[in-house]
Amino acid sequence: KNFKSTYMDTVQQATQNERPWWMRWCMLFVLCVVIFSFVYCYDNPNAIQNQLIDEYGLSQIQYNMLYALYNWVSCVGPLVAGFMIDCIGINTSTLIFYILIVVGHSLWIVGCLKSVSSYPLMLVGRAIFAAGAEQFHTSRKWLLFDYFRGMEYYLSSGLSLSASRL
Repeated sequence: KNFKSTYMDTVQQATQNERPWWMRWCMLFVLCVVIFSFVYCYDNPNAIQNQLIDEYGLSQIQYNMLYALYNWVSCVGPLVAGFMIDCIGINTSTLIFYILIVVGHSLWIVGCLKSVSSYPLMLVGRAIFAAGAEQFHTSRKWLLFDYFRGMEYYLSSGLSLSASRL
């Protein structure tokens, strides 16, 4: 075989998708719902800023620390996530990242309960949430690439990004 035919065979194999159409679109729907829930949880403190400051007596610095801690953890997280995805695989890593999101946001909510009212627990919850959040975005892109090829990838990427902005 010459170079051109080998190249065309490689391109054709790369653009073929072995998964049935319904499985790909179910995966896209699940990813859109998960992305929406993640972004909703991320923006939760902003939606209740006045209540957090008034009800729990947080200063502006304490309130802003909820977002600052998220960003600090997100600076280191992608490096760890890359090694993790390489070592244990994309599917397991994605599940772990989303479990961290759920656990972190649950701890943040428990810290916000009137009976608990624990600012340190709110911070721990936001840090755990951050440990999974940005890394989940990385694995989401990889999953989309794994399930969709060519023009379908661009559409699925755009739809999942739009779902996060609803």
